[in-house]
Amino acid sequence: MTRRSIAVHFLLVLFACSLTFAQDAQGTQAMMASCTYHDDYSVTVRYSDANPGKKRDLPNGKVWSPGDVPMLLFTEAPVKVANVELAVGAYSMYVIPDKGKWTLIVNKNIAPGAAYDEKQDVARTSMETGQLPSAIDQPHVSFAHISPKVCSLRVDFGKTGAWADAFLEK
Repeated sequence: MTRRSIAVHFLLVLFACSLTFAQDAQGTQAMMASCTYHDDYSVTVRYSDANPGKKRDLPNGKVWSPGDVPMLLFTEAPVKVANVELAVGAYSMYVIPDKGKWTLIVNKNIAPGAAYDEKQDVARTSMETGQLPSAIDQPHVSFAHISPKVCSLRVDFGKTGAWADAFLEK
């Protein structure tokens, strides 16, 4: 597959998933975080908080995503997560928050309205955690560069920040 056809394929998947995400998160603001590698390819996460202002706690030990809507991961280049190579495309993402230990999950099911299915997980990796200086009531997802080919994902909510240096460009 040529680089151009990969880019066109990626844009079509991104467009289709964006429409799906917009339909699932009606009435909410879609938020996005991205990390661009040294060769201008990027990984992007779209997420929503479908319950802004609603008091809630993290479900310790259970699969969770902001707003109870899966985060969507888009990759423009093959990346490795937990020694598993992810092809260019779209994936859903979840976390399992637990006291002092979180887990990041990458799942291949991006069907609108589909329930989480562990059988469709393609990668899982541990996330480190730390205390935030003050609690935040709206989930926040961001990326940071660790090196030109490694992006770290961060998820902050409540008084906890969790991160994983998980996205290694191939």
